[in-house]
Amino acid sequence: MLVATLVLASAVAAPDSPLAVPLARIRNGRGSVGEIEQIAQSPAGLAGISASEAHQAIELLARGDTRRRRELAIVNLLAALSPADRGQCLRLIDGGADDHDLAHLLSDDIDDRALNQRARELIDEARPLMASSERIVLSDIDDTVKPFKDPAVRGRVFPGARALFRALDLGADGLGIEGDVHFVTARDGVVVGVDRDLRATGIRYSSAAFASPLSGAASLFGANDGILEDKVANIGRLLDRNPGRQAIVIGDSTQADPQVFGRLLEERGDRIELALIHRVRGYPIEASIATLPKVLLFDTYADAARELQRRGLISEAQLADVLADR
Repeated sequence: MLVATLVLASAVAAPDSPLAVPLARIRNGRGSVGEIEQIAQSPAGLAGISASEAHQAIELLARGDTRRRRELAIVNLLAALSPADRGQCLRLIDGGADDHDLAHLLSDDIDDRALNQRARELIDEARPLMASSERIVLSDIDDTVKPFKDPAVRGRVFPGARALFRALDLGADGLGIEGDVHFVTARDGVVVGVDRDLRATGIRYSSAAFASPLSGAASLFGANDGILEDKVANIGRLLDRNPGRQAIVIGDSTQADPQVFGRLLEERGDRIELALIHRVRGYPIEASIATLPKVLLFDTYADAARELQRRGLISEAQLADVLADR
């Protein structure tokens, strides 16, 4: 059984969805996966769940060793969705930064022969419906969403970041399926993780990709070449796992993000819709990158949101949400 590094995304669901409350408790560090397991023992108890909720629940249930009761819950979650919603749930499972994908779900997570066969049938039925035109959002953490070296802001999250990430995930019409936000960080995920800090930001996300411990250690001494290569590779893998979809990449000026984005725009510019770079005082951005047509520099998330609304990437209502998000 593979231990997943994927972290919870938010569910866009009706208030009476049977998974809404237990998933919210788990996101806040106050709930138990056992609640999800119990609810999912019967397909009848899962009426009204969303593709995003099913994705979250399956990822939670698949962590650690899966006993038959958990395997049954996973299969029931898949069965409770319409083929179209199941297809979107499957793309969320396959689109993350970790190794927990559909292949591992079938090879490592569901061992019971009958349940495995049923899962294969459900997945095969929905595979043709996995395609999506929704964008993915790939972001750094420190000094991008969480203040660190920026002397202008203190706190757990930059004002407006929560609302803007949600708006970009759902799209300007607000009808997208939440779960397409992924973090690509210089942290190594072992010595320095992300769960606590990202939970504190309140930003709902699907997965996190990490730099190697060696690259992370070198960056402490100002050597960012390793981080640059790791981030380019990690973003490239996420693009490959989400074929045919545009990406918005978000970073800051303190480490290698401008150079990372410059490389990506040169090598995979057809897949990058826009590169947003948060300007941190004392960390200038070289003009050759700052002036690229797809690069948007911003000082605050309010500034970024105003420009994104002008370009039609978020709505006026979403802009208002960003301005009110403190």
